[in-house]
Amino acid sequence: MSIYALRVNSDPKCAEAIFDSLRNGEARFCWSAYEQEGEDKDLRRLQKLAEQGKLLGEEREYYQSFLLDIKKDDYVVYINVPQYGQCTSARVTGEYYWKAHTDLKYDWGYDGNHCLSVDPESIRVFERNGVNVTPYLQARLKLQGRFWKINAEEDFFKLQHALTTGEQLTRNGSPAEFLSRSLQPVWEEIAVLIQQNYPGKKLEELVCKAFNRMPNVETATVNAAGSHSDYGADVIVTYFDGFAAIPELCTPKKLVIQVKSYEGEHYSLQAVSDIEKAVLTYNADAGLIFSTGKSTEQLRRSTEELADKIERPIGLCTYEQSARLLMRYLGDELIDGYRNSTDKSSK
Repeated sequence: MSIYALRVNSDPKCAEAIFDSLRNGEARFCWSAYEQEGEDKDLRRLQKLAEQGKLLGEEREYYQSFLLDIKKDDYVVYINVPQYGQCTSARVTGEYYWKAHTDLKYDWGYDGNHCLSVDPESIRVFERNGVNVTPYLQARLKLQGRFWKINAEEDFFKLQHALTTGEQLTRNGSPAEFLSRSLQPVWEEIAVLIQQNYPGKKLEELVCKAFNRMPNVETATVNAAGSHSDYGADVIVTYFDGFAAIPELCTPKKLVIQVKSYEGEHYSLQAVSDIEKAVLTYNADAGLIFSTGKSTEQLRRSTEELADKIERPIGLCTYEQSARLLMRYLGDELIDGYRNSTDKSSK
């Protein structure tokens, strides 16, 4: 049994159409448009062409072969359906089929025609960052591409049970779940202290140091160009993607990081413009906005739209997440430094 996260295009009417179809027992996937009646992008036909080496042109774009791997009793989870910030899950009851729809008309044709059968009674709608969604599952539900496997079965089925019974995991959760909830205000306080004690360039250097301690990272450097000519890339990271045990399968990748020192909620979208400029200027494989401020819906939505636009992953690490990341790799050093500074001020 597998759980697949699926995204829809950013048009609100697409999310509405997908949700309506789910309630009628049909899960639909975009990137499957046709322009004229009788035309089809049936994956079973495209699979045969691919096996013969005859898959050409735009048919490569529509060959979403993972849909052929989804089986009965797998689950699909739509991100930002029926509304932004919400997710909708459903249990699959039948394998892939192609069906021409006409309700999603765009310049490129009629979209949303790759289909799976689902059980309407199994549909559950929940907030992506809701109280019953564990931190790990929240992370797995962040947009990562057109599709991805969630790989959090235990957390997912605890959530399904809570949604069905109306229970709250915080009341019946494990000690680890209680601890995670209890530590929330502690992480928030740490984020504030980091913002206050590491202004400007010092925060960039701190982020750089943390990335240099991560596995699979070859080098992380603060951009020597300076704020007026770094094109939005405050920190540049070279890392390896693949299997560490097999060097031949490790591919070097480039990540650019835009570092923002914010207090309170992060509403400004300048970081989004900066990271777009950085990714395109340095031809990076991915980008990251690292902010000490609290994430806002405006910032999250703009980041996701940018990733869609430039077709590269754009991460968002804010407030509590930024504190967790820095403490994970620099915890002892940060605690010792803070203790020393408070000791001096008390003398």
